[in-house]
Amino acid sequence: TVDCTGCPHFPPASSPELPALPHLSPFLKYEFTTEFSGFRLTIAGRPKYLQFWAHQAQLRRHYGARLMQNLRRKYLERLLELKQERRERWSDFKTLQLTRIQSVVRMFLVRRRLARIRAYGGGIVKAARDKLVHQNYLVAKKMRRYYLHHLKGRVFHWLHRHTMSSYVELQRKAGEL
Repeated sequence: TVDCTGCPHFPPASSPELPALPHLSPFLKYEFTTEFSGFRLTIAGRPKYLQFWAHQAQLRRHYGARLMQNLRRKYLERLLELKQERRERWSDFKTLQLTRIQSVVRMFLVRRRLARIRAYGGGIVKAARDKLVHQNYLVAKKMRRYYLHHLKGRVFHWLHRHTMSSYVELQRKAGEL
């Protein structure tokens, strides 16, 4: 059996050393019965009974209050985290909007400046652009022609040098024999 008396210096009632004490606790019975009608309550045990249940109620209130405090603290911490995340998202959103507004303003300013240039010298700008494009085209064409023309010469030179070195090597080996 389990000792539920709270008195470690007394052995339980089922122990053979102390069979004369059938009830060490006013609340517990040590003999097994199938019909349970409740704990035995006497006039002497009533203050302990009331004290026990008052203590249980106080513990229940204490644990409930502590649970509520922990839940509230965690709720407030999570609320602060969410508020900080919302602040950061709002700051990122404002930065993005300011960047977009600045880009739109710059676009309109450049468009206005280019409209003036087009109005006064659009033909000049277009002619200069076309001339530069044509010059770049001619340079690229000349470079390609030079590359293709000299590619043949380089390949021939490489083949000639390779065959000559092979020929010289063969001559040297023939002289050694």
